[in-house]
Amino acid sequence: MKKVEMDNMLDDPIVNEVRHAGQALFKDAGHDIHRLCASLKTREKCYANPVQCPGTSGMSADSPQDAQAFREDEEPYT
Repeated sequence: MKKVEMDNMLDDPIVNEVRHAGQALFKDAGHDIHRLCASLKTREKCYANPVQCPGTSGMSADSPQDAQAFREDEEPYT
C-alpha cells in the first residue's frame, strides 16, 4: 500500500468537491441540521437504491449495546 503524505490528502480535488457539496446542502437547509436531514431523506426517495446500513437488520435502535457489539464484530475493510 502506497503511503500518502498528509498535505496531498488535504488538497485532494475529490475531497474538496465532496466538502463543497456538503457545505452547499447545509447552506440550503439554513444551517439547520434537522432540515438538512429531512431534505436528504426526501432526496433519497428519488433514487432506486435507498441508503441502507449493511448487517444492521434486526438491531434495535433502543439498544446502544447492540450497536456497540455490531461495531466490535465488524471486519476491517481491505
